[in-house]
Amino acid sequence: MMKVFFKKRLFIAALLGLALVSCEKDEETKALYSPRGGYFVICEGGFNLASGDVTFKSGSIFTPSLFNAINEPNVLGDILQSFNMIEHTGYLVVNNSQKVVSVDMNTFKKSGEIKGLSYPRYIHKVSATKALLSNGNGFGGDKLYVIDLPTFKITDSITVGKGPETFATVGSNVYVCNSGAWADDSTLSVINASTLNVTGSVKVGVNPYDVEVDVQGNLWVYCAGNWSGVKSTIYKVTTATGKAELKYTFEGGMATYGHNLLAMSPDGKTLYVANDKIYKVDINAASFSMVEFANVNCYGISTDSYTGDVLACDATAKKCVVLDPVKGDVVTSIETGENPNSVLVIKR
Repeated sequence: MMKVFFKKRLFIAALLGLALVSCEKDEETKALYSPRGGYFVICEGGFNLASGDVTFKSGSIFTPSLFNAINEPNVLGDILQSFNMIEHTGYLVVNNSQKVVSVDMNTFKKSGEIKGLSYPRYIHKVSATKALLSNGNGFGGDKLYVIDLPTFKITDSITVGKGPETFATVGSNVYVCNSGAWADDSTLSVINASTLNVTGSVKVGVNPYDVEVDVQGNLWVYCAGNWSGVKSTIYKVTTATGKAELKYTFEGGMATYGHNLLAMSPDGKTLYVANDKIYKVDINAASFSMVEFANVNCYGISTDSYTGDVLACDATAKKCVVLDPVKGDVVTSIETGENPNSVLVIKR
């Protein structure tokens, strides 16, 4: 009888110990992360250093390396290219580690992983149950993978141009920039969001990397050019007609080597362009004109969809500068990890 009583006491003590450890872990997570959201700065990290991660800032909470801090001893990986949230799940695309990692956005704890990719870049929601993942370096594996979101598994693939990169959705069409990656391409592939069939392509400048959608449902595309002397350009695509129009050529070259160089204001009326400085463009103006917005040289820009603030990522100084959308004044600055390329602002 005493043995049974003693075993029960040991069992209860073990349960209490596990509960205490669980509470301590929950408190640690609260100190590192808020499920209500904040600034998620995508930091690529150093090449071959497995130092890619997300810097998180929300009120008094500041976590320079969010995934690694919450999921230790697991490390996210080498070159975090992009991060997106679909419903209650976050998706981290880790380019040089050739994988996509999913996290529960309530805790930022790892919930799944897709391995064995060749050159993954961006993930984009196309329906309640499906997303597309761009993959390919221009010399092979150039396709979009269809991901079933409930199971987080690849179910199909779509052949597109070389080096598929960023996405935009307008109506029933999904557009993907075929950036060329380590080769050359000059097209956007057009995909029907329901059937996931390629329905056409739009010819733009050489190596389109970034795309934004304006209030009229038209596309603005940054084309990087190439090392053979083709200059960087900005094109406008009128989606109703499929017509592409050259709007600007960077005759003096680019002062930044980033690719996330366009951002749109939340109302879709102002385009921000990053080069030696940040410029803004009134998309409704009679003629295309880039007006200086802020004297900031950055690796990538984003906008806060809630406040309209412009978020400039400085890879050299390892910081994200938050700029007032009207005056371009610095609102605040966030220290980041290595090579920040963009920012996702989430409020839940």
